[in-house]
Amino acid sequence: MLERIEIENLGSIRKTGVSLGPLTVLVGANASGKTTVMRGLELFAALRSTPLPEVTFAGHSLNGANWPTLLHGGDSARQLIFRAFVQRESAESDLVMRLGINWDRVFTTVVLEQGEGEPVEPEFLAERLRNPAGDWIDAGSGPYDVHGVSVAPKGPRLVSVALVVARFSAMPTLSRRFGALRDFVESFGVARYFRPNGAAMLTTVANGNVLPAGEGFVAALAALQNRESERFEAIEKRLRDLFPHIQRIRFDVEGNTRRLVFETNRSKRLTPAQMEADGVLTTLFLLWAGATTPPHGTLLLDEPEAALHPHLMGQRVEFLRSLANGEFTGYPLRVVVATQSVDFVRWLDTSEIRVVEYSAETGTLVHSLPESETLRELVDKFQNNPGDLWYSGAIGGIPGTGA
Repeated sequence: MLERIEIENLGSIRKTGVSLGPLTVLVGANASGKTTVMRGLELFAALRSTPLPEVTFAGHSLNGANWPTLLHGGDSARQLIFRAFVQRESAESDLVMRLGINWDRVFTTVVLEQGEGEPVEPEFLAERLRNPAGDWIDAGSGPYDVHGVSVAPKGPRLVSVALVVARFSAMPTLSRRFGALRDFVESFGVARYFRPNGAAMLTTVANGNVLPAGEGFVAALAALQNRESERFEAIEKRLRDLFPHIQRIRFDVEGNTRRLVFETNRSKRLTPAQMEADGVLTTLFLLWAGATTPPHGTLLLDEPEAALHPHLMGQRVEFLRSLANGEFTGYPLRVVVATQSVDFVRWLDTSEIRVVEYSAETGTLVHSLPESETLRELVDKFQNNPGDLWYSGAIGGIPGTGA
């Protein structure tokens, strides 16, 4: 699984890195860059598995017109860079990815065609992937070699080395040769970003996907019931444990549309989801999101405490830990959370906290809380309550304490 990622030139980020634990919680002031860090993790995963023209960032395609707005300071001369580590304690990154405008190609095109055309498009400029066999795969804008197979892009390189490996390993004649390399690439995992909203969760989408706010969720939950009934029943049981008035999750079918309803001990009639508490709906969504994130994956959650009573915050934190350690799914995940809730943070261990701060000079920076005598004294002072410790400003991450 992903142990650490470093990001350069993405939105408010000039250059920063974040080390990931089983549960990693980002705290910081509004507009400090917490969501940008999480969407950066999501973008890095998408770039490894999807051709560049099909990748989006926060709903926007990465085409030439949008590319400058994606970059730090809006400067299209910058490169977007990711460095990822999947080996604990490794001093050298396992995958480096550089994207940007190939200005040599642009200048050559302008000279030969004697004019300027459409906005220039970004491409993969360089990548370096560790090969478990002991060497490295280096890919630039020209031909390169992947495990003894020559790859010669025609025009700009729009596909990551990771996706090339996946495609080669799917070929029967190459699957054995690429097996170990494929497994290594898969260890970086997928990444899914959500910021669930009770009303959005009950809306439908045409393509069958589940969007960040939860649109399309009901159809996905119904599909899970049909496809993996045991996993669905585990979700239902956990929801019932947390909210005892819920007895069963049901679906009403109207034409091609499924509507979420609940059997409860409060009524003889089915209760439409629109009449149930937002806290129940967002909890159900998180149960589904955790259960359907594949092994090695990273689940990115913005404000998972939304619509939840403060007395249930401890249970929410314990549930997220159960996702991270594999108790709920049967395999571990990386769970990354951004929160503004002191009540949520109070249930954390300081090792799970990452403080996010922003200044005009440095951009967004992320830092852990290093184990030290000073930290132990602060924790004792605030009676082992990280929420109050954060609120006090002693560890930063509050308005007016930018880096």
